[in-house]
Amino acid sequence: MATPDIAVHQTDADRLAAELSVFVERTGWPVSIDTRHQRLIVRTDDAVLDALRVRAELAEPIAHEMSMTMLSGPVIRDMSWWTFLTAPRPHGHVELPADLHHAPIRAVPRGGEVVLPPMSATEQWQTEPRPDRPLPPWSVVVGLARSVVHRRGG
Repeated sequence: MATPDIAVHQTDADRLAAELSVFVERTGWPVSIDTRHQRLIVRTDDAVLDALRVRAELAEPIAHEMSMTMLSGPVIRDMSWWTFLTAPRPHGHVELPADLHHAPIRAVPRGGEVVLPPMSATEQWQTEPRPDRPLPPWSVVVGLARSVVHRRGG
């Protein structure tokens, strides 16, 4: 009975390896495979990218604002939280502005993991990564978040 399990795991491993190749070729991000959970991850760092997690009800208008300003970048969505991938924040600054402390927005800490859905899982991407488009600046995404929060009276 072990043979079918090995075949299934090999298929999963092959699928993950293929997805890893797609991400690295298209984005240049340091994507890796989390073998324990059978998923792709990327870590936030000073050189490549950072990320903001935003509750869905606030994330949708932020994503809309980003598309209107032609600065849309990759956004991963799930039922309650969306993840905005950004260019690295300046000087490793981790804190969000004080007026966002009570908003449903969280900065992924330096060295934190972001789970990446497959590129083919279009239902999990609000905006897919594009090789011809750089990540939006951290400050722009935070600024748009502040604008949306203030318009909502937060």
